[in-house]
Amino acid sequence: MRGLKRRKVREAEGLFLAEGVRVVEELLDAGVALRFAVVSSPLEDSERGRALADALAGRCPLHRVGPAELAELAGTETPQGVLVVAAIPRAELNSLEVHGRATVLVLDAVQDPGNFGTLVRSAEALGVVAVAALPG
Repeated sequence: MRGLKRRKVREAEGLFLAEGVRVVEELLDAGVALRFAVVSSPLEDSERGRALADALAGRCPLHRVGPAELAELAGTETPQGVLVVAAIPRAELNSLEVHGRATVLVLDAVQDPGNFGTLVRSAEALGVVAVAALPG
């Protein structure tokens, strides 16, 4: 799992590591294939955290660990108590069903995950129907 912090490993395995309550909720809502999830006990102290852990348990193997163990696995300084390993969604542009005119955002060589996320959120807000990320 630690290897997924390196791009070459993510690309070779076709997997990525995501963490944080909102990010994981969005992955669940989007129907992204989850391989497994890791939660720490403080997450389940809140109703939202318990609901998230229950939803994860229904979709993939769920591992419960202590906060220190999760901190070792997480890529952030203050982890929110949940992380998942998920399959990188892949689709071909020609499989996209578009009726009428549509806008597609094509990203080339975007290296910073924060920039990538900002671009995708902005694209969604502007009505973009698909985002294509080229290698690099």
